[in-house]
Amino acid sequence: MKVDFRLPEDFRVLLLGSMGFSTKLIGSKTNLSIGQVLYRLKRGSIKRKEYRDGQSVSAGIVLRDAEERVSERIRRNLLKKIA
Repeated sequence: MKVDFRLPEDFRVLLLGSMGFSTKLIGSKTNLSIGQVLYRLKRGSIKRKEYRDGQSVSAGIVLRDAEERVSERIRRNLLKKIA
């Protein structure tokens, strides 16, 4: 089967990969094999290292949108442990 990023399952590989998720998780969410996931990531020029290093657009969005909420959750959990 030919890769077509207009198809939802092929596009979802790119989306999840650009968010830094593992090959195993992407495969489980798309019902594709590890090899199929890796092939699509390569064809779509998705470099998860850029996400992990904070260099991708997706990483910037997550940092901006989630940092405050996540840090608040961490603070609450720390306060519970201290109390």
